[in-house]
Amino acid sequence: MATATKQEVKHDPTPADLIKRFEKLKSARSNWENQWQEAATYALPTKTDMASTWTQGQKVAVENYDATTRNSLQVLAAALHSYLTNPASKWFSLRTQDKALMLIQDVKLWLHQTEEKCYDVLNNSNFSQQVHELYIDLGCFGTAVLYSEED
Repeated sequence: MATATKQEVKHDPTPADLIKRFEKLKSARSNWENQWQEAATYALPTKTDMASTWTQGQKVAVENYDATTRNSLQVLAAALHSYLTNPASKWFSLRTQDKALMLIQDVKLWLHQTEEKCYDVLNNSNFSQQVHELYIDLGCFGTAVLYSEED
């Protein structure tokens, strides 16, 4: 009978394992933090404390000569929001992979009703405001995260 290799054995990570992994990941992103800081300095001065620390009330140096970069970022975020997740339009639909199921009227009706419920939930939440902020971060930093939690 073959024995399990070290990679095959699964175990819950200990707190020390998690801290070690966090430190490794933090170290790996340190090169990016300087670039994110520079991008924020010019395009998103409200997030200029990305990689640096400062105390409350400390003056933050902003090296902007004009608002072109900030305005361009807002235009990009607005365009992404308008084209991808416009709250005034239907930007997704539900369907099954099985084409035969899509021919059944009850299935189509259920999918349509579920789709409407999804839109209602999104439109009655702060999704639209948060996804716009996501597009701003995506345009400035090249990465973004959208967190969703149960209401």
